[in-house]
Amino acid sequence: MNINSINQFVADVFYNIAVVFQNKFIHILLLIFVLFPFIALCFYTHPQLDDFVFAQQFKKYGFWEAQVGWYNHWSGRYASNAILSICPISFGKIGWHPIISFSIILLYGLGFYILFRGFSFRVISSKQTLFISLTILAVYLCGMPSLSTGIYWGTAAIVYHLSFIFILLMLGLTLLYQTKKKMPVLYCVLIIPLLIVTQGCNEISALYASFIFFITTLYKFYKHQKLNYHYFFLFLFSLVVLSFIFTSPGIEIRKEIHHGSFSFGYTLFYSFSQSLQYFVEWLFKPGLWFLAFLYIPIGQKIAYKLAPNSLFYLHPVVGFLIHYLIVSSTFFMIIYGTGSVMPWSLNVPYFFFFIGVLFNIQLLICFFYKKKLEINFKDQSIIVLILIATCFSYENFILGYEDLLKGKTKQYKEALIERYDYLKSTKEEICEVMPITNPPMTIHYIDSAEMDFISKNYAAFFNKKEIRLKEKKKIIRKPSNWPYF
Repeated sequence: MNINSINQFVADVFYNIAVVFQNKFIHILLLIFVLFPFIALCFYTHPQLDDFVFAQQFKKYGFWEAQVGWYNHWSGRYASNAILSICPISFGKIGWHPIISFSIILLYGLGFYILFRGFSFRVISSKQTLFISLTILAVYLCGMPSLSTGIYWGTAAIVYHLSFIFILLMLGLTLLYQTKKKMPVLYCVLIIPLLIVTQGCNEISALYASFIFFITTLYKFYKHQKLNYHYFFLFLFSLVVLSFIFTSPGIEIRKEIHHGSFSFGYTLFYSFSQSLQYFVEWLFKPGLWFLAFLYIPIGQKIAYKLAPNSLFYLHPVVGFLIHYLIVSSTFFMIIYGTGSVMPWSLNVPYFFFFIGVLFNIQLLICFFYKKKLEINFKDQSIIVLILIATCFSYENFILGYEDLLKGKTKQYKEALIERYDYLKSTKEEICEVMPITNPPMTIHYIDSAEMDFISKNYAAFFNKKEIRLKEKKKIIRKPSNWPYF
């Protein structure tokens, strides 16, 4: 065999590999491979900490009395308080708890689909939109700062991520119908319940939901030189809901417990430094760059369809500054409210950062399109492959497969089921249980029997006087008598 034959053989091999990976079916398989651990991990989750508190208060007081108690003695988060009160655990269905995480991931997929459907002004097919949306979801989950306290802890999933999903839906529906001269009835029917639930989940989402309709009202006024009463009404309505949240008696009690001890000036400086650090760190994640390259041809089609006075023709520098201001403001609200950035709260600015990146990519494309500069890709297959391949380097993806393949998730689930069976069957009022050793890294776990103010509700949930860990001291943290009703 001569050298020319060897060269031809190698060329044929690489050509055949390239042909194989150009196949869209291969792209779908690789995308499923990336998403699989995030979905599989859902089925190993169990109730933790606050999950037992909400369930016990529901059992003790009933639904309506519990909601009044939460509003008067803890927070104005009426929507997340209500949803957490009627989770499967409240009805004794601990085995159904994975439904929460699984539903959040599915709803995120729907949220990104609706957002991108409105975002793309239907210039691509539904199948293409679905593929792009799931790719965005994969990059989002891979890059999430604290996956364990985000998706796989019921309380945080509902308080924060459910509201994020509804923000995606509100943005998508608003973009989808903004070209209509008159606001469709269907939009009003969908948007008002979404707005009510979004604002009722947490204070930050409540403020940003109002901000969305404030900006939309201003944009409509700028574009048509007259006030759009429909969006103005939604903005005023959101302010009424805000007043209901921030005037709740419980929010004052919560402030006394969690309010940051820093001065306003130091909080401003600290939030600026924190937001700058994370903004740069997240911006240089490789997945975002290849996601941008994958989106460029679609973005150019959108730019062609948009009117010159469209919001997406805003100068990218202005867009970037607004983007950073939103992220920095989110850090400020968290630090000013609690004094620190906990793992689950770090997911909040990350969400707004991620959505801002998607919008800024379109601003850049529109800017270059206006300058008559276009980028043409003959074949995007290689970009799709590299984008999916970059997901393999993310810690969330690696740890997800590691926990599943090493059997950590299975051992964790079996150990907790064994504990539950013991607590249900024993007649002892004071129970000692073995601590869970070597829990999975990707699933949030702090033993509910370990924390004083949680363990009281944990014990009451199983009709016990006390549940404590063997050979381990209990962590005493204020407030020891939470909740207060």
